[in-house]
Amino acid sequence: MAAPASSAGEFEKWLNERLDGLGADREVYGAYILGVLQEEESDEEKSDALNGILSAFVV
Repeated sequence: MAAPASSAGEFEKWLNERLDGLGADREVYGAYILGVLQEEESDEEKSDALNGILSAFVV
């Protein structure tokens, strides 16, 4: 089930703020992260993909 639009918008705002705080390009990484979360993959596959994305700029 998809999240309500207001919740999705709030999450995207939060994500953009976090990415800005980490010095990451919100346009690139934000879109990529949101895309991974919307995929029909298993939670484990999503987690692996997100770990790969975040490891690019989080130590």
